[in-house]
Amino acid sequence: MVKLKKRIFRDELRNLCINKEWYTCGTVEQYDRLFDKLHDDMSDEEIVYIAKDIYKHSNIERFVTEYGVSEEEVFDNVVYEVFEIVHTFVVR
Repeated sequence: MVKLKKRIFRDELRNLCINKEWYTCGTVEQYDRLFDKLHDDMSDEEIVYIAKDIYKHSNIERFVTEYGVSEEEVFDNVVYEVFEIVHTFVVR
């Protein structure tokens, strides 16, 4: 039987947040807790939760104003970008 496991590497998520200027409204403790949620077999729901946490602690108004998009579009982009760094492994 084949099982797929999804994983987000800490360094890649950190670099994504830095490069996109996300998580600028959270504390160090909140940022650390974000990384504590990462593990070797993440569900899609857990990955979306990571994206929601990033969205919640980011300056969304800046992105809405700068890019002329809605808050929903900003959220969708965060979800998309987070899923882009997900690694999927086949486990037997």
